[in-house]
Amino acid sequence: MKNAHVFVVEDMAPIRREIREHLKLSGHKLVLEATTLEETFNIIKNGELGKEAVNIVILDANFPEKAGKETEYLGPRVATVLKHRYPDVKVMAFTGMSKEYATYGDIYVDKSYGVEHLIEAITSL
Repeated sequence: MKNAHVFVVEDMAPIRREIREHLKLSGHKLVLEATTLEETFNIIKNGELGKEAVNIVILDANFPEKAGKETEYLGPRVATVLKHRYPDVKVMAFTGMSKEYATYGDIYVDKSYGVEHLIEAITSL
């Protein structure tokens, strides 16, 4: 896919920054970001994915429900809501967890391989 419009759900600032930089260099556009379940659901509820023409969501498996809370396994919960509201949007499970725990995504990319593999996966769609 060329010129993807991407929504990133990731609680780690250095990883978000790296994703942002690699997306820009590869011709894709980061249009939305969230770090918690609360932020993510607000973006979905407000219809921002449609407004920003998002076609790919990069979704971590573990992130906090609210700011200041402990990290939880929330990726599958978000993916279910995304697929219900936006069935054409591709969900990329970008996590350090094994593939067995990342079945919530249309595509699985292991974080340990780095952001470069994530960009390759987007481009190959």
